[in-house]
Amino acid sequence: MKNYCFIIRCIDVGEAEINIFNTLKTRIPEKSIFYLIDQDQDDLQNHLSLPKFRREKKLQIDDRRLGWKCGDYCFYRVYDEHPDYDYYWLIESDVYIDNESLNKLIIESDDNNSDLMIHNFGPRTEKWDWHGIYKNHYPKQEIYGGLFPLVRLTGSAIKDLYRERLELIKKGNIDNKNMPNDESFVCSFLANNGYKCSDIKITKNGDFNLTRKHISHIKKGGIYHPVFSDYDSIFEKESLKLTAAVSDGSFAEVSYKILQRNNFNESLYEKIVGKLFNGNKIDKLRDLANSNMMESLDFSLSAFELAKNFRPGGQMLIRRSDELRTKLGLTNSVGLTPILSKKIDKKSTKLASYKDFNLGVRSLTKLQEINFHRFKPFSYEDSRLYLVDTDESAYKAPFLYSEQRDNAIILCDIPTQSISGKINQEKITFIFSIGRCGSTLVSKLLSSIGFFDISECDVFTQTGDKDVINTSVYIFQNFNPTNNRKISFKFRSQTNRFIEDYISNFKDANYIFLYRNKSDWAKSYSGKFNWKEGELTYTYTTGYNCLKKLKSSIKNLQIINYDKLIKDPKLISSKPEDLTSIKETMSKDSQQGIIDNSNKEFNKTEVSKFLSNCKLDINDLV
Repeated sequence: MKNYCFIIRCIDVGEAEINIFNTLKTRIPEKSIFYLIDQDQDDLQNHLSLPKFRREKKLQIDDRRLGWKCGDYCFYRVYDEHPDYDYYWLIESDVYIDNESLNKLIIESDDNNSDLMIHNFGPRTEKWDWHGIYKNHYPKQEIYGGLFPLVRLTGSAIKDLYRERLELIKKGNIDNKNMPNDESFVCSFLANNGYKCSDIKITKNGDFNLTRKHISHIKKGGIYHPVFSDYDSIFEKESLKLTAAVSDGSFAEVSYKILQRNNFNESLYEKIVGKLFNGNKIDKLRDLANSNMMESLDFSLSAFELAKNFRPGGQMLIRRSDELRTKLGLTNSVGLTPILSKKIDKKSTKLASYKDFNLGVRSLTKLQEINFHRFKPFSYEDSRLYLVDTDESAYKAPFLYSEQRDNAIILCDIPTQSISGKINQEKITFIFSIGRCGSTLVSKLLSSIGFFDISECDVFTQTGDKDVINTSVYIFQNFNPTNNRKISFKFRSQTNRFIEDYISNFKDANYIFLYRNKSDWAKSYSGKFNWKEGELTYTYTTGYNCLKKLKSSIKNLQIINYDKLIKDPKLISSKPEDLTSIKETMSKDSQQGIIDNSNKEFNKTEVSKFLSNCKLDINDLV
């Protein structure tokens, strides 16, 4: 095991902090576990105060939220006194971790020599709240981010970050409005200065985010954030968000997400509905319900029915809860919602989401009444699997998600663990690639020689969760219109980050990995999507790592170079009976009608920066 310490970031030491400490000490020496407390007090053994350190080291600025904004200061405090650790972990007090998940984290981290490990590491666009602040100080750098509740840094990374923070403050003009936060500062500075940065894999469970949840509603053996032991704390923490939601008309969406993640707890529900009606909920409900309510149902269901239509200046939709389904006697129910229209252009390459539909009112049914020959996976959001009615013609389109989004009329949502069955791995081919290198062409070539082809179902882009992947693969393989178990799944390049999940769960499947000349690839992405150096580097690096792991773990792997495929399509199949179909497919543009491939212009500056700074080359692995 590597030489590292753990820092518990907190305001005070209470029950939650002690629970984390007791879990950590099962594997970590107590002398290497520190409470980093954001209030003035005397240091005592492993209880270290942060404010005094900030003042003494001239890290303090006029910002009352500095402790919340700059979690990286915790690393500097411990490193300043204990510089001999190889790695430093930071964990916030509202993170859930148990003995099982701690062991998983240690195993994962011991096999990773990155300078930075953080949840959801990657490039950030201008839409990110912290993008502009960091960019103002470092205009030539690409912006990266991650989620800071659980972070690991090397001592060398901390040393340079510490120095850079001091330099930034010494330059002056730093105040509460332009201080880069921990996520933007740590991720961007390290990524732009040659440090190795990577995701934490164990936190990719769909519940490591900013939605607060009760400890009774989480699965053991995982790491989750943020988790609380009482509903009053959850409501208190979410109160500001709910107040804003009443004003901007998003109350139903915000409250549903909070309630859904907490199994629609009744006390939390009552507090939230009370927030909506300013404490006068019962009288208000009785006044407004009238004929819109189903009189046979109780107050809770009526409240949700009312909330569905409550919005200043317009209609608001809200889906009913699992708790209410139980009251209706439909414990295994799923939701069916009519799709009234779509809010997105067909040619958009945005990830699939039910939020891009204008939806009608959700109704309930039983799982056994869903025809999976008709409904196919569409997206994975809010810890639920969403399906839409999918016509057989949709599979002939370049991208399944686009065709589904354009033609679906019914949205279906199901619990992810409610469906299971046998998967024939030997008849499955997974197509991974770095993108813009012929993967769509390969999927259509396989389709032409008898494969049932799934080209870019975004469930596989959005999660690496084993249950979700298995459920989706099972539905596609066992309920497809051709009754053909021989099936191919072509993924977007973003799925490369989940490669370990596929290797561990589908060792007997067949894999294809596609790539092309590095310079041509960068020009193609730059020309089609205006990608900058950071996006090019991140995608190429994840593709490189994906192939590296495939080569070391998978026996049924075919690596295909795009340029060689164009010259010799028999790389897909050399069987005489397949050649006519292959020749016909090669004569067509596999992305016609969706992506314009005629434009050959690109950003020479960004491509040049990428080629100069990214030293990896996939050819070295082939």
